[in-house]
Amino acid sequence: MDLHSSIAIGAAKSSQEIKIITAESIILATKWVHSTKLWTQDAGFSDVPDVEYCKLIVGAAASGPITILLQLALKVNLGPSSYRIIA
Repeated sequence: MDLHSSIAIGAAKSSQEIKIITAESIILATKWVHSTKLWTQDAGFSDVPDVEYCKLIVGAAASGPITILLQLALKVNLGPSSYRIIA
């Protein structure tokens, strides 16, 4: 993926203004340029405006992709019919 100038400039600004690391600022700037939602369990985004952060639950029973999907679904109050888990 190319790092276009609009993303690079946005990343530099967000890195300075929000005080996040470069990799996170590139992700955030890409979100802004493409007008998309950003869902993450990366604690670096926990206080960033316009980012949906869902705290990762750590533990033997709380790991794996299915648990992560369920945590995100609960974050947005999706009902059981709103998502499907394929094993």
